[in-house]
Amino acid sequence: MKDWLTGEPIGKITRVVLESEKPVAVEITSGEGPIVEYPLSQLKVHDGELYLLPSWLHEAITTLQNMKRVYAHVKKLKELVDSGKIAREVHEDVLRTYIGGAFSALDKAEKMKKTIAKNLEELNQRIKEEKEMVIDMAVKRILEDVDMKEYVKEIERMRELRKLRNMQLNDLKTVLDELDKTLKGIYKCVFPEESGI
Repeated sequence: MKDWLTGEPIGKITRVVLESEKPVAVEITSGEGPIVEYPLSQLKVHDGELYLLPSWLHEAITTLQNMKRVYAHVKKLKELVDSGKIAREVHEDVLRTYIGGAFSALDKAEKMKKTIAKNLEELNQRIKEEKEMVIDMAVKRILEDVDMKEYVKEIERMRELRKLRNMQLNDLKTVLDELDKTLKGIYKCVFPEESGI
């Protein structure tokens, strides 16, 4: 298993934890270190490799799943009103009660959007710096400041790092876009008069 942030190995799965005969978590050990348990939802498979997501990304994905459930619920309520199956006044009362209870979840989702956006910005900066490192290495090779063996080794390391960054970039953009789209959908159902949100 590898760390999603660094791509470095962090340990091996020693046991799959079952609840009602369904896998729910894994236990990981690294060398002589302690055994640590992680939920399956915090793991990601990419190109045949297993990655452990950072807790903030795992939390954002969980928040997104919760917001999708909220969106499905408010969308269904809106469809019932639009079809005339429930009165608008009843809908507004139910919606107020439901959204009042979901307010903290909506607030958390907005905070998670900011967290993902901040991490995406930092990732883009790292990618820019890593591209500059590749250019610098190529210049050093041209000037023969670096021998061919060291150059090839460093370029290969940077290629692997680029693959990791592409995965990270895709993951962050996907979560951010889906969270944004889901929240806009919720707000449009709850506040149709302000659908320009």
